[in-house]
Amino acid sequence: MKKKMLLVAGCLMALAAHADGAYSYLTFTHNNLAEQSFSAADLTITFENGQAVVAQNGNKTTLALADLQKMRFTAEPAGVEEVVAEANGPLTVVTLSGQRVGTFKDKATMERSLKKGLYVVKTAGKTYKYEAR
Repeated sequence: MKKKMLLVAGCLMALAAHADGAYSYLTFTHNNLAEQSFSAADLTITFENGQAVVAQNGNKTTLALADLQKMRFTAEPAGVEEVVAEANGPLTVVTLSGQRVGTFKDKATMERSLKKGLYVVKTAGKTYKYEAR
């Protein structure tokens, strides 16, 4: 409950401090330091059962509060996002150390081909993080 209240208080303070609109994204930092950004326009956040439910344009994302380190308003989105199901190829995959793994025609082919680990995936001018399990 305390963590939930701190997240809400931090969000409200950040919103008040940056009400001029210069910060267009709400960025969450997870405990593993991965970052996830949402456009601040028409964004709603509710808290239930130890989770933050982020809703926007009919889409909902659930974030476990125990896995979150902080949230803040930013001018730009986080540089790395989770690969979305709609991501079409070609998908270029590199390891976190920058070694090129390969290029795949679509997400399904990529998922079948990768060994367990963390990767950076680039496609159509967008960069994603991906954890193969």
